[in-house]
Amino acid sequence: MNPGRVLAMARKEAIHILRDPRSMGMGLAMPLLLMILFGWALSLDVTEVPLGVLDLSRTPESRALARTFDASGGFGITRYLTGYDALSEAVDRREIAAALVIDAGFSDSIAAGRSGRVQLILDGSDSRTARAAMMYARSIVASFSVAGGIPAAPSVEVRTSNWYNPSHETRNAIIPGLAAVILMVVAAMLTSLTVAREWENGTMEQLAASPLRPGELILGKLLPYVALGMLDAAMTVGMATLAFGVPLRGSLLALAAMLLLFIVGAQAMGLAISIAARNQLLASQIAIVTSFLPSFLLSGFVYDIDGMPAFIRFVSRLLPSRYIVSSLKDIFLKGGGFALVAMDAAALAGFTLVMMAVARRKLRLRLD
Repeated sequence: MNPGRVLAMARKEAIHILRDPRSMGMGLAMPLLLMILFGWALSLDVTEVPLGVLDLSRTPESRALARTFDASGGFGITRYLTGYDALSEAVDRREIAAALVIDAGFSDSIAAGRSGRVQLILDGSDSRTARAAMMYARSIVASFSVAGGIPAAPSVEVRTSNWYNPSHETRNAIIPGLAAVILMVVAAMLTSLTVAREWENGTMEQLAASPLRPGELILGKLLPYVALGMLDAAMTVGMATLAFGVPLRGSLLALAAMLLLFIVGAQAMGLAISIAARNQLLASQIAIVTSFLPSFLLSGFVYDIDGMPAFIRFVSRLLPSRYIVSSLKDIFLKGGGFALVAMDAAALAGFTLVMMAVARRKLRLRLD
């Protein structure tokens, strides 16, 4: 080994990095981005579970129990419900993750020396939050029975009902989100190399000299990959239902429409990256950082979004993976259709339009 040649190559590579601002940006921005994401967003704690209260007793004792839940830190009351129809709607729309139902005879039972009965209804589509909420509720009820503001109160009996995932199967909640993360990474990676490959092979100049317009070129590039992406989606849904036994209770048409919106948006993002990078290696690195990490950490797939700082929660609203994860859970586990996932569909459609516009503008600037 010749030390002189090694040093010369090291000097050449150092000059190349310094002269390439994109490589410098990746080298500096990636560790910073990872530190921010893992340091701020990585939290397994479930706090302030959105709670709805259906108080059928409407007595000082029942209100004291509700206040105890609200002040515990484990729950945060977001709605006082008027009936079971309102409760069901609030759970379906993800306005609450748990509902506390206080029996009409709650105070009478306590006065007669019996256990006051309450029911905790949980949204089992997120099994981790449901399990944490159940433990919080038991702890709160135990402390309330001893010192909860009702003199000499006997034990309060809690009956839990876990909706949409009664068996508490973690994979039922994990697999739909996992499918979304996989599709996000694959879709972005598929198209992140397409235009960069044209630049590297020297064929982009030929395309620029052809009558093709930027929009036509983008659509022509996207369509084959959209078909391939939908094939990937069909495979993942098949694996989820057949291999892992995840129930698919909702509309297949709504599922296909949501997946199509998501895949087109993710691939348009990959195409924009490919146009901007003009280098396959750099494009693939950017695609991984912007697809896998945010989808894994900030989509609600693994970590509870409500437990993250306000800024990170805002950032998560800009990510398509957040909306596809929640909509897949709604369709798979809650039996939802278009009405239940309409807001998620609107967010995905907006993301897709923005990414298409960005890709078109980037390509036009590159060709000019």
